[in-house]
Amino acid sequence: MLLPERVVRAGASFQSLTEAVDTSTSAGRMLMQMLGTFGEFERSMLRERTLAGLKSGAAVGRAATAAGLGLGASNLTYAEATWTQQLAERGGFEPPKGC
Repeated sequence: MLLPERVVRAGASFQSLTEAVDTSTSAGRMLMQMLGTFGEFERSMLRERTLAGLKSGAAVGRAATAAGLGLGASNLTYAEATWTQQLAERGGFEPPKGC
C-alpha cells in the first residue's frame, strides 16, 4: 500500500509544505493523482528509451555491459544484476559477465 493510501485509510490528509497539494480537498486529491500519473508515464518512457537503445546497440553488435555503461560489475547490487540479466534474456543482448 502506498503512503497516500495509508494516510487516507487512517482518516487523515496530506498537505505539502512546499507545493500546493492538500489531499483534504478535491483539487488536492486530483493533483496528487496527476503527479502519480506523470511519474508513472516518465518511468514508462525511460524504460522504452532504454530498451530501444539496447536493441539498437545489439543490432550493430554492441553488447550492453555494466563496464560499457561506466559501472564496474562490482558496483551492481544483486537486484540490479538480476534485473539486467532478465532484461538481457528478453532483449536479446549479452548480459555483463558475472550476472
